[in-house]
Amino acid sequence: IHLQRRASLREWQELRIHKVERSRGLIFPDEAGKVLGYLRRVHPSWTFIASQTLGRILILQGTELRLLRAANFIPIFGAWTYEVYLSFPWSRTLAFDEFWDSVEGLFARIPRVTSMCLQVSSGPTFNHTMDDAVRKLSNVLHIFKGLRSLRLYSDQNHGPGTDHSCLDIIEIPTLFHALENAPHFEILVLRNFLPCFALARKDTIAYAFP
Repeated sequence: IHLQRRASLREWQELRIHKVERSRGLIFPDEAGKVLGYLRRVHPSWTFIASQTLGRILILQGTELRLLRAANFIPIFGAWTYEVYLSFPWSRTLAFDEFWDSVEGLFARIPRVTSMCLQVSSGPTFNHTMDDAVRKLSNVLHIFKGLRSLRLYSDQNHGPGTDHSCLDIIEIPTLFHALENAPHFEILVLRNFLPCFALARKDTIAYAFP
């Protein structure tokens, strides 16, 4: 069930059809996660193993403090959590800073994360929520000593047929400083977002217009 959940989550992050769904306000359905939630309640002997299996992946979608506070109080996430998926709407709300403070509190409980994905859905204007979230994330990456991969995905369209002819590029040196200090870091994947002007000049960067 865990492997099925991971595969479904990666498809949600990568496939173009799901980008359209996110633009409509839909979230990752996490059917396998629901199954694990049911198994937690089937019998007391199943509760521990099902809870830890469910807690291997932390999924936060949106900026509702109610859901985040529930995640903080339910002992599902901990040293056995190895993957994080954060998904935000394109518009930055006034509650974002308060929400992120609670996210950092939850991060302190899951220091063994090895893989993280930050995804922001598309909107009618350039996506400054992505910039804000990456800056805040850069300040807490030191918590994850075993981090190996980071994926920063913006759903904002660029290129022919859109209102934006180029990628949104902004300097975020704190991100690269944090990654340099991650001893096991291997993979940085960027989509529709470049946190450094130098990357835009590299011949190895491929630009794909959805």
